[in-house]
Amino acid sequence: MATPNQFSPIKVITSLSGFNTICPENEYRILKAGEYPPEIPEGLASKFNHMYCASSGFQNSVVYVFTGVRVDGDAVDEHPFVVSFDKKTGDVEGGLLHHGDWEGRTTPISEKMKYHINESGIQSYFPFIQLPHEQGPIQELMDTSLSAAFWASVGAIEEKDDESIKS
Repeated sequence: MATPNQFSPIKVITSLSGFNTICPENEYRILKAGEYPPEIPEGLASKFNHMYCASSGFQNSVVYVFTGVRVDGDAVDEHPFVVSFDKKTGDVEGGLLHHGDWEGRTTPISEKMKYHINESGIQSYFPFIQLPHEQGPIQELMDTSLSAAFWASVGAIEEKDDESIKS
């Protein structure tokens, strides 16, 4: 069985203002095909029924969590893509969370990205139960349930950071 919650970095080509166009800071959106960020590999994006995005930012940091949703046999499968921005320096990091199980497919997440996720405050707006509307302020997500992808992303990031600290 594949090791769950593996993080794979992806080169982020979209600017902070570009992500804010897709989903304004401190809001959420449901995205349809053609509205996904270009960082999502086309082969994966073509499998999605839709994506949802939540963003949260505060002072120095902003984080976007895009989660692609698709039907996989008799189950619904979620594929998170996480991006963090440092508003002061312009540093950006991003990656996909997946269940890959071969050598070299994933690398540990940096301390910088973990810092920006914690600094942004995005974790305060989860867990989800359901999205109340197609878009709105992130505060509406506090009592909803689509949190598994988000918390798996954060858990993988924290686990990788813990492993790199121990080594």
